[in-house]
Amino acid sequence: MQRYLRASDGALGATGRFNTARRQLTWQNDISFDADVLSAVLEQRGESVDSSTVYTVSSRDIYSTMASYAFNRSHWNALFVARNDSNSQFGNFDNWAVSGGYRLTEAWRGVASVGSSFQAPTFNQLYFPGFGNTALLPQMNRASEVGVKYLQDGVAFSAIAYQNDIQGFITPSTNVQSNLAVLRGGTLSLDWMRGATTYSTSYDYADPHAFTTTGSSRDLRLVRVAMHMLNLRVAHNMGDVTVFGECRLSSEREDAKITGSGRDTLAAYGVLNVGGTWRLRRDVSLLARINNVGDAQYMLANGYSMPGRNAFVSINWSM
Repeated sequence: MQRYLRASDGALGATGRFNTARRQLTWQNDISFDADVLSAVLEQRGESVDSSTVYTVSSRDIYSTMASYAFNRSHWNALFVARNDSNSQFGNFDNWAVSGGYRLTEAWRGVASVGSSFQAPTFNQLYFPGFGNTALLPQMNRASEVGVKYLQDGVAFSAIAYQNDIQGFITPSTNVQSNLAVLRGGTLSLDWMRGATTYSTSYDYADPHAFTTTGSSRDLRLVRVAMHMLNLRVAHNMGDVTVFGECRLSSEREDAKITGSGRDTLAAYGVLNVGGTWRLRRDVSLLARINNVGDAQYMLANGYSMPGRNAFVSINWSM
């Protein structure tokens, strides 16, 4: 049972029950034909919501089938995918994808892909108290990308440009469905090794916009998405011990105001993390890290502050 407190004075405003559950069963079979691979997948998912509020649809079953065939040749490769999803709440959906790559030189390779997909709204998006929208329909996506990749002498580089057109895009902050969202951008990444040290960097440029359901030509930038994002990482290996440092830099983002209409601008931020791993034995390792070393104060969503400086320790065991 959840308790809902008033924002004005913290007093109890209401009580209610809202719990979601999901079960999933997947079977996959891969068959090799020399270098080629044929894959078949069957999947069944059951989702339900248990709430003090009675909903018209409180459970649904999704039955999915997928088949793919991967061609692998010396100078090129390709992957063909076909998928069907039968959703007891929203109906039947067929989707597909084609991707491939071609070796231009010993080091350079061109890649491209195109495909479609769908995503049904979750029960949280449909029903969650104070946020749910029962009018939501599945998002329909058509995605494409093209780029080049380089790999030689310990240096890996890639440059990818993409565009995704999403019909019925569900805006995260308001849970309202737009007519169309166009997500376009590009990613540059570079990894190289020099002795025992590995350097990694990536830059993401994103320019996503959502078009309103009114048919107006005016569009709004998608909320909570930074236009510029830079990630840097350095790791140095000293036998059984590896130390690393990470830096993430993000430009400002927009988000809906907590109260009233309009938007707020969420400030740009930079976060530094440091840590290390220690291999205690062949199958056991220890990870220790300090996140947000500079105790930066920032938000990824309006009204929800991210953690300040914090430490994390874990032991990993692999067989």
